Amino acid sequence: MDVALHRETDSFSSRLIRPLAQDEDIVQYQLHLLLRHRPPGLLACSIRIRKSICEICWDTSGSVELEHIMQTTQMERNKALAILARIVSILIDSADFLLPAEQFALGSKFIFLSPETYAPDSLQLIFLPVRSGSEPFPRPPGERVALLAQDMGLPPEITAAISDRYTTGGLPALQNLFAVDNQEFGEDKNERKKSVSGLAELIGNSKVATLVGEKLMRGIKAAWTWLIDEKQPLPETSDNQTVLLAANPDDYRIALLSEGQPGTPAENEGLRAFLLTDEFVIGRDIKTCDLCITQPGIGRQHARIVRRSGSFFITDLGSRNGTRLDDRRLLKNTEVLMPERCIVQFADQVFYFQID
Repeated sequence: MDVALHRETDSFSSRLIRPLAQDEDIVQYQLHLLLRHRPPGLLACSIRIRKSICEICWDTSGSVELEHIMQTTQMERNKALAILARIVSILIDSADFLLPAEQFALGSKFIFLSPETYAPDSLQLIFLPVRSGSEPFPRPPGERVALLAQDMGLPPEITAAISDRYTTGGLPALQNLFAVDNQEFGEDKNERKKSVSGLAELIGNSKVATLVGEKLMRGIKAAWTWLIDEKQPLPETSDNQTVLLAANPDDYRIALLSEGQPGTPAENEGLRAFLLTDEFVIGRDIKTCDLCITQPGIGRQHARIVRRSGSFFITDLGSRNGTRLDDRRLLKNTEVLMPERCIVQFADQVFYFQID
């Protein structure tokens, strides 16, 4: 996917602009997420129509490109490693929001930090909410992180370690690598010897990291199939007009939970429930739950779905047998944004979720 961007600067702001190609479509769910519930570490994104061409815009005001920092400053090794660790952390966290790592622009000119401190915590990445009909994704994110490490002047052994660890365990293994970077890449030889056993243990656990990565990708692929099933046209606007999404009507969106898959003859079979309230509880207790499921394994108050600003969020309420979203088990008492179409599993009871 081509990520060639051009810059626009005026008296008030600075933006990066990318026109949408003819064979590309905006992924509506991802755009809504970036506009309303943007995850940490991502640049603010919007769209506009200019000369009948849809353009994606990222606001870069008050930040500086990593490329500029590399050209003007001699970056310390620890600082470079901290930046790479933050990038990997953002990629992993974004996968929980169904934002695949392959859609991030990971070149040094697309990575931004605070101009005052260059602190890794201030780092922001560009995500492209775009689906292409012809162009393949660029090289895997692990390879791009390794190339970035090379551009930042890190020694070849570190670049090789990044590539090897990503090959064996994906991004989770890469995160483990940076978690022990002070020992593995430290100058003190005694500290390096102490880290050998820890590194061997990490390598031995690479199969576990691989399994975790595979499960996560299966969930993303399942949800991705639902999300791109229907192309949604962009709003019709005049030239030079910024596209704004209506807020108030969406506050009253309705969702459906059904045991039968929507659009099939089995849709009306089993339990069905429309989510008409801002807070909807699923569980075994008929007195406190909006959807009562009496099967064994369901908690008294198993999970909660809330509607906020036109989006739906699900939380597992500490259930013993867990809640899964597109085959990904949710952390207890942690709120997660739901795609517009997805599969939700309470213990072993499977439901289809769809927003009308």
